[in-house]
Amino acid sequence: MQNESYVATPKPAVKKRGGKGLSIAALITAIVSMILGGVSFWFVFWFAYGRMNSSVITLSFLSLFLAVTAIGAIIMAIIAKVKGAHTAMLVVTILTACLTFPSVLFNGYILIYYIGMTY
Repeated sequence: MQNESYVATPKPAVKKRGGKGLSIAALITAIVSMILGGVSFWFVFWFAYGRMNSSVITLSFLSLFLAVTAIGAIIMAIIAKVKGAHTAMLVVTILTACLTFPSVLFNGYILIYYIGMTY
């Protein structure tokens, strides 16, 4: 009888998925920019109804920076996906960030309209 010894092959190390924290930060940034976009939309509409021209111009100009945060959230989500985050977080972040753009576009339109109206 032969003495056969079997050497167990080591299991490959499970690679930990990275980018989870970055994808969560991107989603939170997208949600915050979407909420602030909606709030700024209603405040610009409210100020425009009350004919407060300087407030409309100021708030609509400041709300244009929400487009930067929404694009930043999309970029962070793409970087997190490259690092190994789930695809669902990427899709949800992109959809949430894209919901910011209608209010930003409306505020930009109102900004151009009110600047043209006041001068």
